[in-house]
Amino acid sequence: MNKKKLSAAILATAMLTLTSVASAAEVVKGNPNQQPSVSTTVSGATQEYVDIRTKVIDEAIFYPMDAILISNVTHTGSTAYKGEFTTAKGNGDQLNVWVNNKASTPVYVTISRDGTDIHSSYKLDGGAQKTFNFIQYVPEGGITGNWKVYVYNSDGSKYNLNINARQF
Repeated sequence: MNKKKLSAAILATAMLTLTSVASAAEVVKGNPNQQPSVSTTVSGATQEYVDIRTKVIDEAIFYPMDAILISNVTHTGSTAYKGEFTTAKGNGDQLNVWVNNKASTPVYVTISRDGTDIHSSYKLDGGAQKTFNFIQYVPEGGITGNWKVYVYNSDGSKYNLNINARQF
């Protein structure tokens, strides 16, 4: 009887260990939508290593206690949208930029940090919305940088966009 209990305990431990290994493998493997980390050259000589990972989410995700960097902008007309903001350490290590294309034609979204494109010409179909999520892992303490969001189209169609950005 004790051998059966011992065997069951060993089997349960092995199963839990394998589950942990599988979960760790998923974390290491990462999301296929995530972009590689970004390195930035500062003052032409010092290279700062920054590990920012990103993914694109199909829905809007915003909460009232976040640092709002672009606040519910509606952009209509015939000129491209250009927005700029600065993130600060104390506001958190994640950034969400949400773009809702309410027009019937596609637009292209470029998001850059400190002059380096992280998402370049991401196609957003007419009637679609996406949340671009950025998480800074290195250095710890919060996501920083000067960010630009540029939304344009390739055929001169009228724009009908909603844009938000938040840090948390």
